[in-house]
Amino acid sequence: MRASRAQDAGSDKVTVLVLRMRGQPYTADQVLADLSTTQVVNALRDMVARDALLCVDGGGAFRTVEKDLGIKVEAIAVIGGAHTRAGPEAVYHIQSVNNYHERLKSWINAQMRGVATKHLPNYLAWMRMFEWFKAALKPEHFVLTGLGTQVINTKR
Repeated sequence: MRASRAQDAGSDKVTVLVLRMRGQPYTADQVLADLSTTQVVNALRDMVARDALLCVDGGGAFRTVEKDLGIKVEAIAVIGGAHTRAGPEAVYHIQSVNNYHERLKSWINAQMRGVATKHLPNYLAWMRMFEWFKAALKPEHFVLTGLGTQVINTKR
């Protein structure tokens, strides 16, 4: 799993915590009130299995995740402009999340022309469905999701 946050310091942007499972279409995300350690740990508690390896960016909010949740954490710093670990463990990165952030922001800003913060969780759910189903997305997936039936992040 990879975790990162989408927020620019000093802006009016909302913090969204995003997790992606490597090589899988699974995405988990949550709007956070702020980028505090408490908010991040509480959100991850419900999203990450105890046997997961969580790759995170170097943000301070992730510093105590390993201790607080008892999961293995690899912190990835920017090296040469890329969020990839250098050396023999270069397999660790958060590029999957960074790519997802970019697609999400592009979709919301370009196609949706922005969204109200109160509706952001709904747009995140739509994005997860677009990512999961791709071209096979059907109108009934939106109806089922609206009725509370989980249609993504389950076995296909």
